[in-house]
This record gives sequence, structure tokens and C-alpha cells, in this order.
Amino acid sequence: MQFQLSNKQGVATKRAPKTPSIFQDNNCDVEDEQSNVLESTRLADVGVMNAEAGNYDAAITSFRQALFLQPKNFKVLEMLAQVYLETDQLLLALQAAEAAVQENERWKEGLQTLARCQREVGEVHLAQESFEKALRLDPESDELREELLEAQALVSELEEKKKRQMAELQLASTESEQEVHRCVYHLCHRAHS
Repeated sequence: MQFQLSNKQGVATKRAPKTPSIFQDNNCDVEDEQSNVLESTRLADVGVMNAEAGNYDAAITSFRQALFLQPKNFKVLEMLAQVYLETDQLLLALQAAEAAVQENERWKEGLQTLARCQREVGEVHLAQESFEKALRLDPESDELREELLEAQALVSELEEKKKRQMAELQLASTESEQEVHRCVYHLCHRAHS
């Protein structure tokens, strides 16, 4: 398509047919974005089907492809975190869950998955806090209440271990025994049973 333009002297000039219009560019961006959303949704659905079938590698691939098209899709980030948890890729699970909550900090499912990831990497205090936040969003959830109680029990166990290690450190007679108890004490800060 060619447009007639007039220059300063009023003489008609022709625009080259390949010169893009700003309106055409905007429409392309909108169409591309809509296409990305549709393709991302399709890939996420494929990821869910693969995860439900136990084909976790394929699920991870689909979720990552969906995130390539929509990097801030908190629901896909959370589903990816669940699959990473299922495959014991704990740090990747934690990163995906943190990203999901960063995108939507008032989403109960995201907070619950984040709390589970934190618990699994041994961050039981943070897990307890995340479960508490999720429970405030859905106070009627028995599942969240049970998981919060489990996290609180882990925190209590951790505190007891730290107390025992401190007592054993004080009773240790040799320098090497003291070093062992100091190491175990510090490990207790980040471990769960």
C-alpha cells in the first residue's frame, strides 16, 4: 500500500511501500502479545498434562517455554516450582516459587508452594512465616493449618537441637569436641529433621 504525502512545497511524494506505519507496528505488537499469551497458555496446559502423567522433564520443558513467552506469569512459575519440588530440584523450586510470589504476593497457592520449598531447603522459620501469610489469606483452609502446625513443630525441634548443641559445647572438654559442637550448632540454624 502506498500513501500520498505532501512535502513543504505542497508537492505530492510517495512513501515507499515497505515503510512501516506507527499504527501498523502497534497492531503487530498487540497481535504478537496476544499470540504469545495463547501459546503460553497452550504450553502451560501441556505442562500440566505432562506433570499429571508423571512426565516431569517434559512438564519442565513446557513450563519453561511458556515462561519464555510470558516471564511474569506467576501461575506458571508456581507450577514449575511444584514440578521442581517433585523432582528434588530444591533450589530451582525455591527460585521459581520466590519469583511467583514476587509477581503476586497475595496469592495463597503461591505462598503455600513457597513455604513448602522453604521447608524442604531447611529454611523452617521462613516456611512458617509463609504458611502464616497464606493462612491469613484463607483462614478456613485445614490443609494450610496442618502445614503451619508441621512447620511450627520443625521450628520447635530446631530450637531444641540448638539448645542441646549449645549445652554440649559448654560441656566439651577438648578443643576438637568444641569445634564439632560449634559446627553442629551452626548447621542447626538451617536444617530440619
